[in-house]
Amino acid sequence: MDVHSAAGLAVDGLGHERGTLAVLEGGVVDDVLDEHGRVGHLAHLAELRLDLELARAADRMLDADYALQVTNLLAEADAEIVNATHLNRLCRQLALRRDLSQTLLLLYDKKMAQGDADQLTYNKAKLSHTLAAAALAKAETERAETMERLRRLNGGHPVAYTDTLYDATPVPTLPALLERAASAQAATLVASAKVNCQKREAKLARMEALPKLSVGFTGEYIAGENHSGVSVGLSLPIWGNARQRVRQSQAALTAAQLELADVETQLKATVEQRYATMLRCQQTAERLKREMEGNDNVHLLQRALQTGQISMTDYLLELSFFNEAQTALLEAERDAALAKSQLMRMF
Repeated sequence: MDVHSAAGLAVDGLGHERGTLAVLEGGVVDDVLDEHGRVGHLAHLAELRLDLELARAADRMLDADYALQVTNLLAEADAEIVNATHLNRLCRQLALRRDLSQTLLLLYDKKMAQGDADQLTYNKAKLSHTLAAAALAKAETERAETMERLRRLNGGHPVAYTDTLYDATPVPTLPALLERAASAQAATLVASAKVNCQKREAKLARMEALPKLSVGFTGEYIAGENHSGVSVGLSLPIWGNARQRVRQSQAALTAAQLELADVETQLKATVEQRYATMLRCQQTAERLKREMEGNDNVHLLQRALQTGQISMTDYLLELSFFNEAQTALLEAERDAALAKSQLMRMF
């Protein structure tokens, strides 16, 4: 390496002038010359480069860890959005049921006033309305709690969310998801960055355990005499703990590599499991949806009750079957949307 620059001369108390160690291009000086002109050690350029690479690897590991935290936070927010959508849909259905039960109660209020209904039947209509109103109130409370969690995730800012439609973005095939997971999943990036960081630490530890060669310029100037020249030194790490650091760094690297392999194995299993869960939930929702199409018997039941073809007990029983099927469909669609959200937020 060429000499890049040299500092000026210093004069000691005996009138001796001594030159300061020259700075080699690409390196830095650990120690300046002492009063006898002895040369301090130069940091090896390779070690400096490894230190820089290690710092960059640590930065990348922190970035990957931050990305993982962001991914987890967004996954939590997505789950709350899916739950809020479900509760919006449920509240709309329960509001219709409450209104229907209120219409029935008003009808039997008139019948009671006209003497066309007995107290037992009227009490059934009243109880049906009370239960419908209570179910709606419960769902609205759950929705308010969900919106409060969304507000917290939104940094304390209120969230207005009234959507009743789930995300309809197509899901890639399982092989495409597995390929994406191997290269872009946050947990994989964190483990991979940790391996790269440990590799550089192990390389740096091995280099620090090697003998160190120092080269410098020394000079001693006395009246009438001039002694100067190149100084070469060799440092052998005999008494230090360099070997112990090498063993420790190698063990840490092995552990990081095993952790990466475990993360990749678990990731593949998780993607496959979540993909299968999503398909099952979607199939269940589609099957219930097909069964519900064309089977809306509410108006037929109302007409049959008003004309006296069925009793209040039969009406409420048949209506409860329909309501349970409707609720089951809403829950199945929510489960499918949640499974899809949990799968896609892994990337």
